[in-house]
Amino acid sequence: LLGLSNGTYEVQILVTDLAGNTNLSNTIIIYYDTLPPNIILNYPANETITTSNDVNLSFNASDNMAQYLMCVVNLNNNPSSPYNVTNGEEQIIELVNLAGGYYYWNVTCIDQANNQRISDTWWFFVPVPDLSVDNNEIYFNETNIKEGDLINITATVRNIGVSPAENFIVQFWQNEVNVSGNQIGNNISVPLLNNGEAINVSVNFVAPIGTTEIFVYVNPNNAVLEENYSNNIASRNMIVEFWHYALGSTNDTLRVT
Repeated sequence: LLGLSNGTYEVQILVTDLAGNTNLSNTIIIYYDTLPPNIILNYPANETITTSNDVNLSFNASDNMAQYLMCVVNLNNNPSSPYNVTNGEEQIIELVNLAGGYYYWNVTCIDQANNQRISDTWWFFVPVPDLSVDNNEIYFNETNIKEGDLINITATVRNIGVSPAENFIVQFWQNEVNVSGNQIGNNISVPLLNNGEAINVSVNFVAPIGTTEIFVYVNPNNAVLEENYSNNIASRNMIVEFWHYALGSTNDTLRVT
């Protein structure tokens, strides 16, 4: 069969022998299809900035002949399991708890004749976490601190963004951060801080005499992509005063050097 157009054909074969006897075969149906499916991406619209880390992807796939299509959604070059899509019907894919960042997606569909089409590629952006620590949320467990006291220092770390923050660290420092300062204790690992939530982290510190500035540094290695890094450091002064007791009467002179 040559020169066929795309469509459905019913074929019967008529056979005649030399004696003029004829016979007609059963009818067979031939589907001739060279056209790939059509794919329309519906939402989220291209270059969307979402307001949540739960996102629905919507598309329609249609074909000139096939009742069902096999479609795969590619998200950041990671293909999904195949979806059995009804010709022309909207397909909605639910994505939940996405990490913040850019997502590129397209759809590949194949009809029953193995004709394939890949849709346009669209992107959307899921807002990232925003870890925050504030000067007013650094606490000492003692108010009248003396030299040599073991002080518990606690800081409240908040995620004021719209996405969870996973696997970041918090550090406490004395007087300076990094090279010129001394780290207090070890890195504190936080496996998960959901958006809108807060967590308290603590270290112990032996108070020296004088004024010590205590720094808290959240996500110092930028392991978590954040909306704003300027609120990741906070500090509070710990003041241990010089003091002396003098009891009784004396004619001596007290010199403090």
